[in-house]
Amino acid sequence: MKHETCWNGKPFKLIKKPEKPTLKIGFARYVAMVHKHNIMWLNYIDGWEKYAKKLGKEYLFDEYEKYLAMREY
Repeated sequence: MKHETCWNGKPFKLIKKPEKPTLKIGFARYVAMVHKHNIMWLNYIDGWEKYAKKLGKEYLFDEYEKYLAMREY
C-alpha cells in the first residue's frame, strides 16, 4: 500500500485497505450503545428491534414507547 497524507501533512501508511462496513455489524454496535438517556437515536437505526432482541436489551422497547408518547405532547 502506498503512503497517504494526514490532515497535518505528515505521511502515514494504512494498516489495511478500507472497506465499507457491513450493516449487521454497524447497526448492532449502535444498538448496544443505546440506553434510556439517548433512546432517540433508535429513530435512525433501521431494524433496531432485531438487534435489541439479539443483544438482550428488550427494555429498549418499553423505553422507546415512553419516548414516543412523551414526544406526542
